Amino acid sequence: MNIELHKTALAHIESKFNILLKLNVRKFDYDWTVLLENLKQIKTTNFSSNDRILICHMDTGYYDSLLPVGIVTINLIRCFQLLDIPMYLLIFITNHYGISQEFNLLLADHPLQDRPTIIETLLSRGVLSENGYKQKTLLNAESIEKPGLCMVGAQRSHRVALLNFFKNNNLLNSIAISANFAKK
Repeated sequence: MNIELHKTALAHIESKFNILLKLNVRKFDYDWTVLLENLKQIKTTNFSSNDRILICHMDTGYYDSLLPVGIVTINLIRCFQLLDIPMYLLIFITNHYGISQEFNLLLADHPLQDRPTIIETLLSRGVLSENGYKQKTLLNAESIEKPGLCMVGAQRSHRVALLNFFKNNNLLNSIAISANFAKK
């Protein structure tokens, strides 16, 4: 399965663990039965201590003001619990710095030896070239003429809401926006 992770990082993880399943959250965040069906296919009564399930979350999370954590975090844990799959199997790689606190909050009463591994970083394929990282000079913030926002990719409710907010508040002349929503 194609996963949104830099190939060097993926190779390193695969050299350390037996990866039973690799999925991007984008494949199931709108239909959690996709995750459940994939988990059912690999479920067994005995997992090896080296087995892992790799989930990448390189997109904006969904949050509700009534909940202390994101919808993805809640639903992911619920899917594992529903199928009685140990949480230690989960390697969750994300570009959401601080999301491990959400897992800790939801798993506060869960045994420490059965916790997921959360990697908060920017290891998306789009961030690093396959030729390696090259240090660049930081941009001089004083030279920025206009703030910009890039919302390319699939049309999502939070992206459309943000774009509509900018339109409704007459901010399009002061913010450069790219909103090329591809049909999914």
